[in-house]
Amino acid sequence: MTKPPLPDHSSQEYLWWSQGAADEAAARDEGVNGDARQVRDLVESLARRHPEWTMEKLAVSVAKIVCPDKLRRRFR
Repeated sequence: MTKPPLPDHSSQEYLWWSQGAADEAAARDEGVNGDARQVRDLVESLARRHPEWTMEKLAVSVAKIVCPDKLRRRFR
């Protein structure tokens, strides 16, 4: 599925599209603290880079990145 092209940057439609995108981003982040946003962004980045990974693989990878010292002590 291809994405439709963006409106021309100098058009009124682009301003509406841009404001809509900003509103969606603000709504997505509403009530979410900075640490949670960082974890969400990390999971999304890993999922884009490795679309074949399962939820378990994503979770283990995030844990290895975010708290490697805790994993070393717990899973010796």
